Amino acid sequence: MSRFRLVFRCTLEIVRQFVLRLIQRHGHLAAVHQRAKQQLVRERFLQVVLNHTRHRTGTHRTVVAFLGQPVAGLLAHFQRYAFLVQLYLQLDDDARAMLKMASDNFDKVVVLLNTQNPMELADLEDDSIDAVMWIGSLGQTGAGGVAEALNGTVNPSGHLPDTYAYDLKSAPSSANFGSYAIVNGTDRFTSSYMAYAEGIYVGYRYYETRYEDVVLGNEARSNYDYTKQVAYPFGYGLSYTDFTWSDYSMKKADGGFDISVKVTNTGKTAGKDVVQLYIHRL
Repeated sequence: MSRFRLVFRCTLEIVRQFVLRLIQRHGHLAAVHQRAKQQLVRERFLQVVLNHTRHRTGTHRTVVAFLGQPVAGLLAHFQRYAFLVQLYLQLDDDARAMLKMASDNFDKVVVLLNTQNPMELADLEDDSIDAVMWIGSLGQTGAGGVAEALNGTVNPSGHLPDTYAYDLKSAPSSANFGSYAIVNGTDRFTSSYMAYAEGIYVGYRYYETRYEDVVLGNEARSNYDYTKQVAYPFGYGLSYTDFTWSDYSMKKADGGFDISVKVTNTGKTAGKDVVQLYIHRL
């Protein structure tokens, strides 16, 4: 077993035992929902992690921090508690405190985004964050693949399937977000409705289309700055190596086009690239 996996598993076991002791001590989760008690629990937990890493390595070198939002079932349960004050897809105070602790005590900080939805990630543009990897929903065995990507056994080659905006309220759908009541609805599924007035302009379809309007002169540049709206665009992705594209060609064929491009790995690490082609009807 690799040293990374050994330390990883030992750390998870310490976390599990620590959580069990908290539950036994406080009796139920409601006992820690108050801000003062939550701060105390967090400080004790962080000290356990720091002491463990110092004992294992003699120093604080690299830390892997998990970030994500509560699953849908937990969200409704936690809404009664005072510490859930941020929007659902923003980093909360606990996440920010964890990142600060990590940057204050470790030489390198690697953040794993354990989330299926785009989040507001302006906090991660701080110079203290060395790397960010989106890992989606891991399931039962996904953590093993993440570990192999972190230690270099495999080269992450994926690209984002969503657009990560700095402010999710900038999306047209946010104006219609929510469930609206139908006063006289009595039949099943007729007591509420949602308004999808944004049509197809969801995610990249809105941000890219509006950017195109600016480029084509259909809208003033002063009205829309793409770089201040989008943090990570649809299709964004990095690698442990570099690629060059060359010998691009396109010719018309029956029912469409034949397109080819030569992709060359110019780095020292094996990897894969994703060729993305976007076509617009003139």
